[in-house]
This record gives sequence, C-alpha cells and structure tokens, in this order.
Amino acid sequence: MVTSEQQARLDALRRERQRVRLAAKRRRQRRREVLVSALVLLTAVLTLAALAPRVLRSDAAAPRPTAAPTVPTGICSYTADGASSPLVSGRPAALASPSDRTATVVTDRGRLVLRLLADRAPCAVRSFAFLAAQGYFDGSRCPRLTTGALRLVECGEPRRGTGPGYAFASENLTGARYPRGTVGLANNGPGTSGGRFFLTYGDSPLPPSFTPFAVVTAGLDVLDRVAAAGAVPPRDGRPLLPLTVTTVRTAAH
Repeated sequence: MVTSEQQARLDALRRERQRVRLAAKRRRQRRREVLVSALVLLTAVLTLAALAPRVLRSDAAAPRPTAAPTVPTGICSYTADGASSPLVSGRPAALASPSDRTATVVTDRGRLVLRLLADRAPCAVRSFAFLAAQGYFDGSRCPRLTTGALRLVECGEPRRGTGPGYAFASENLTGARYPRGTVGLANNGPGTSGGRFFLTYGDSPLPPSFTPFAVVTAGLDVLDRVAAAGAVPPRDGRPLLPLTVTTVRTAAH
C-alpha cells in the first residue's frame, strides 16, 4: 500500500519529468524556428544575388555609372571636350545662377513640360538653357529606348558623335533617385556631362551617378506611347516609334 508521503514523492517526480519534457520540447521548437529563419534569409540573399547581375547585364548599355565630383557652389566649369564634334559656339557662363525655371520640349509626338531644378543642379540647368537657346536640340531624334529595368528614353545627341564641345561635372547626386518623370544627364565617366539627357517613363533603378536636373510635369503620355511600341533590338535599342525633338525652349517665372 502506497503511503501519502510516497504518493507525494511520486507526484513530484512525475511533475519534474513533465517539466523536463516540456523544456526539451520548447528548445527543439526554438531551434526549428531559428533554422527556418536562417533558410528564409539565405534564400532571399541568393535570389537577390542571382537577379541583380541579370538586371545590370540586360541594361549594360545604360549611361555609364560614375561617382562624379561635386560642383563648387556658385561656379560652373565647362571644359573643352575633344571627344565629340561641337555643334555650338562658345560655352555657358561660369556663374551658376540660372533664372530659367521651366522648359518646353516640343516633339513630333506631343509636348513635354519640364520643371527645371535650378537650385539643385544650376550648372546642368544653365547648360540646358544655353543649348536650347542655340537650337542645339532642334530637329534631333531620340536614339535610344530601354524597355528593361531602366525605363528611359535618351535624347540630346543631334547626330552621332556630335556634342556641345564642352563637358562638366555632375550635381545633385546625394540621395539621387530616378522615379517616373525624372530628367537627367547621361555621361561617360567623371566630368563628362554634356548635351545628352534622358527621361524616365517609369521608376528607374539607376545608381546616383547621373545629374537629375528636371522633372516632367506634363506630357508623360508621349513617353508612354514610345515605350509601348518597343525597341529594336528589344529591351535596349532604337525606338520602333521614332521620337524627334522639334524645339526646346526655357523660361523664367
């Protein structure tokens, strides 16, 4: 016959065994949760690593990324560019205080209105206004459309191998992003911004290496129609729906 004292000991032993089993179960559950979290994180990292090179390769002919130097406040340095045949005479004024705040880009597909970021990219805005006043962009075709990740239309080269005859450094790069409607300057390396510019018809993952100097406030449907028609070669090439810049005019307000 089990005495009350013996029964109490048995009950205590049973409770201790239950406590040990429960603690072991919790430890196993925590280990499983840690393992699952690690596997999810590893899968995400491997997926991103696989996709990133593919995106970059598909748009390898993008305006080349570069960590361009910062423009000194209030001063613009437009230096001679021997890599292209100049189509204009002279250079913009060195003082970076443009009064131009808007631009109208008339194309054979419709009109785009730009808000110029004169306070953040004064040298780029001064150059753009200078070239527009000389008719540099008039009658020029936009030779490039990317329908891949970059989502941009590139313009500003009147004829292949031509240029304004000068180059300058990039601006407004700190935290630069290129959402739909951004207008930026293409470049071929540090200090090579010139006349070529691009307009994004969608959010673009470009690195902060290209001066964003304006925002499209009206006329994005023009870019949408060109993008919808596609490019040849596909994803990055000549627009199948040609786009020609008729005139570019800037104004103060």
